[in-house]
Amino acid sequence: MTAALLLDLDGTILDSAPGILACARATLTAMGADCPPEAEMRWMVGPPLRPSFARLLGGTARVEEAVERYRALYATQGVAAARPFAGMAAALEALAALGPLYVCTSKMTAFARDMIARSDLTRHFAGVHGADPAGAHDDKAALMGWMIDAYALSPDRCVMIGDRAEDVRASLAHGLATVGVLWGYGDAVELSEAAALCAAPEALAKTAAGVLGL
Repeated sequence: MTAALLLDLDGTILDSAPGILACARATLTAMGADCPPEAEMRWMVGPPLRPSFARLLGGTARVEEAVERYRALYATQGVAAARPFAGMAAALEALAALGPLYVCTSKMTAFARDMIARSDLTRHFAGVHGADPAGAHDDKAALMGWMIDAYALSPDRCVMIGDRAEDVRASLAHGLATVGVLWGYGDAVELSEAAALCAAPEALAKTAAGVLGL
């Protein structure tokens, strides 16, 4: 068993909201569905696509159509729009001194790996994992459980770093502590059950080390 640091992608490593929201709004418009103002859709940045579109469409009947349309747009427009948060490359360098780093995201694995590569961050990670097109591991707790088994991780020696309540819930399900980051799309209230909060990337390694007892 080895210590490890799992990181969310959207809102933690990358500022991906502009691409996600633009593609979601274009999807809803193409489907003839109601399209709320962008400010009222920011809740969907981070959580899995299928339940997000079910909420936006008022049911599950057209969710698969929405997911297919969205991913076709996102592959060419959304992926390229994401940018690392300021200071993230240095933060990852510092975190890697504590243990191996892994991306644990609800985004499709292929998109996540492409975005990490475009941002020149691949070298920092021992693995980048997310959902598959059919929906396996859409739920972050399921993905986290798979990663724990696949990499022989010990939950009590790992920390999840993320910006949404979904990250905290998944971590609690497996006995991991969470560092909640405040530069993303969640806030201190949403992250109230995290073991610690971090306000800026430059403080991330110190915060994670404290949670891990290092």
